[in-house]
Amino acid sequence: MTERNPFVLAGGIVATLFVTILVGVIVWVAVDTPRPGPFNARFSLVDDRGNPVDQSLFKGSPSLVYFG
Repeated sequence: MTERNPFVLAGGIVATLFVTILVGVIVWVAVDTPRPGPFNARFSLVDDRGNPVDQSLFKGSPSLVYFG
């Protein structure tokens, strides 16, 4: 039986764990449905050009809203 490099085995284990976690995150995001709570509250804001902005603008994609 031939000796195997321990770094190749460790790299394979790390790669397998990474792919498993990545697939898990993809599945979690895909099946995540809106839940009632403060993050689904209705709101109405005005952007820097005076146009109205509401929650329909952010539907279907990750978004970041900041103030300041």
